[in-house]
Amino acid sequence: MADVSVSNVTKRFVLPDRTITPVDNISLSIRDGDFVTVVGPSGCGKTTLLHIIGGLLVTDSGKISFDRGSGRCGFVFQEPRLLNSCTVRQNLMLAMKHIKSESEKNQVMGEVLSFLELLEFIDFYPNQLSGGMAQRVALARALCRQPDIMLMDEPFGALDAQTRNRMQNQLLEIWQATKKTILFVTHSVDEAVYLSDRVIVLSPRPGKVNSIYTIDLPRPRDRSSAEFARLRKEILSEIERLQEATGNLL
Repeated sequence: MADVSVSNVTKRFVLPDRTITPVDNISLSIRDGDFVTVVGPSGCGKTTLLHIIGGLLVTDSGKISFDRGSGRCGFVFQEPRLLNSCTVRQNLMLAMKHIKSESEKNQVMGEVLSFLELLEFIDFYPNQLSGGMAQRVALARALCRQPDIMLMDEPFGALDAQTRNRMQNQLLEIWQATKKTILFVTHSVDEAVYLSDRVIVLSPRPGKVNSIYTIDLPRPRDRSSAEFARLRKEILSEIERLQEATGNLL
């Protein structure tokens, strides 16, 4: 369980001919149990911010703090990033090095795989799985880390529309059942409005928080409702304006 604070965080990349600042003095708070999604034009620092919070990148200034819990993060990327030489069981075991007891590892893994309806595939290799199933295994791996926060970088972007919708609903089931804190990155405004408590819009060059939308819609959400359509249109229009102002393409 964790409240995450991002305080005046800046990250620069120095190239031979210029310096890029994908994250510039960003501050935000993510409350325990929140589902927060970050959207914005390409180059606005969405993935960089996620990597900083997860400890994959070091900031140039500012800090990330976990007010409660272990600070352990579970990552889910756009590609499953499973080890092809390892079975599902072996891939998940690699995520549980924080657990010393083998019996406890097996218990955690069994519960997660059962919840995701993957238990019968425990001895399969990644090349024996469909794209959607492999991404569910990647989600299982993140959950097996028993994270305080799930960091998800366009995890459904490579899936077909039907599988993507199914994965969105399964993720909501996981979130509601586990009360995990989730920080989610996507290019899809529809996905952001469907999933989130709050949507953060970043502006690029340099990356800053442009606005924050509270999505106060009952769940399960109806994509055909007038309020859903209004929010989707408002957020998409803002991203398009930012795009035009910077010359970026989605």
